[in-house]
Amino acid sequence: MSLAIYHVEKRRDLLSIAAPPLGRRWWRRLARRLLGDPVRIASKTRYQDSVTPSDLNVETDLINLADQSDDYIVEGYVSLQNMAAGDSVEIKVYIAVDGANQVLSDKMTFSDAQDIPVVRVLAHVLPYNAKFRVTVTQTAGTLRAFPYAFIVQVMEVV
Repeated sequence: MSLAIYHVEKRRDLLSIAAPPLGRRWWRRLARRLLGDPVRIASKTRYQDSVTPSDLNVETDLINLADQSDDYIVEGYVSLQNMAAGDSVEIKVYIAVDGANQVLSDKMTFSDAQDIPVVRVLAHVLPYNAKFRVTVTQTAGTLRAFPYAFIVQVMEVV
């Protein structure tokens, strides 16, 4: 008998003595205690449009969410395909960590035409009252349209 097989057999014997087979309900309780309650997506909403700032240096909302019915996931994309030489744009992400005041969470700046024009706003898992917001501000150049798409998925405990 090889040494590896010997160790596996010894462990199997110890496990059967120390932990007799338990029911499915026990394992489910253990999983919830270790991992928390399981969740599923209760609803999904798409926000897809295009926005053109009214003037240079004016912060324009792409998405500005109110409180949701439960914790949620939001992810999206902003297209800078219309930018040209001399254009400059800021994309800002805000989150209300305290549930009341939106605070800057991320800021990205782009200048001139973009080789890869789609900007991904990474998925955020947020509490129901985080008031997620994304804005675009064109700071130089000719005013352009900025297409965007966001998906908001509200979770619920199963």
